Amino acid sequence: RFLLMTGQPAEEGPELPSKSYYRAQSDVRDAAGFSCVRTLSGPSAHSGAVTSLRFVSADVNRFISGSEDGTARMWDVESGKVIATVENDSKKKEESGAITGVDVGQDADVIVTSDDNFKAKLWDLRTPKAPVHVFNGHTHVVTSCSFAPTGQMIATGSFDETARLWDPRTGSAIAVIPAHSEPVTCVQFSKGSVRPNLATTSLDGTCRIWSSHSRECLRTIVPTNDVGDRAPVTSVRFTPNNQYVLMNSLHNKILLFDPRLDPLSNGDLSAANVPGHRLEHPLLKKTYEGHMNTRISMKSVFMTRCTDGAKLVLSGSEDHHVYVWSLNS
Repeated sequence: RFLLMTGQPAEEGPELPSKSYYRAQSDVRDAAGFSCVRTLSGPSAHSGAVTSLRFVSADVNRFISGSEDGTARMWDVESGKVIATVENDSKKKEESGAITGVDVGQDADVIVTSDDNFKAKLWDLRTPKAPVHVFNGHTHVVTSCSFAPTGQMIATGSFDETARLWDPRTGSAIAVIPAHSEPVTCVQFSKGSVRPNLATTSLDGTCRIWSSHSRECLRTIVPTNDVGDRAPVTSVRFTPNNQYVLMNSLHNKILLFDPRLDPLSNGDLSAANVPGHRLEHPLLKKTYEGHMNTRISMKSVFMTRCTDGAKLVLSGSEDHHVYVWSLNS
């Protein structure tokens, strides 16, 4: 299963753009085996655009959505009902409280949200009226948030060009990473390690991979278009085996990079990071294209099709389609 984000503008919110980027794609085949399981709408639905979605990893029948209406909600897929709702309390008129990102912790009832009030918040959905912790420190919109795989820390990225690490037990800051020269668009931890790496992307056209332990930059990846120009990078995902990173770039491309210098390192980047030596360019393994993405911060995901075990890459598109590629072809 995968999720599509959509939404309705708030009644007093900004008008939708009059220009549509929809385009017919007669040369693209329908993706066989995909069907709409459920559309979640009605009185319990969000009143603003949906900005982020995360399945609860231990239960594919539940997922979290975040929205410009300032709420995050846990849904039951089978019934289509809302299980729990948390809401930003914006006391100032100029603050919208729009949620920009969500992620789910090891405990499926604990989530983190990022918002455009320059904050991130930790919530327990069993007691949803107030956040457990509010993470203060960013000086601009917080664009993204990510739980470390064992739940020992949370990462956030912001338009203030930094990534920050937080202790979810105390709510205190662990580190501030001056990650990029332009706004940070996405933060994402690698999987299954007590000392995970952290990937960050930015409007400066780079993806960087950091040690969450030493905060050292292990790799900088600079994807370019066909004539060598950079384009903003809007999202990043580690592959399930941690050996590759998948990035969305605003030149209509999704890129799969191998950031390892040693192909036998099994994802250990620090072993090849020798001070004083210029790092080789990370290897571009695959390019996925055909979709439309030059304006909006778009995300892509991995999926294993249960019917045949096929490994897939999925992404939204500004032309109103969802595109599906084979990961390996």
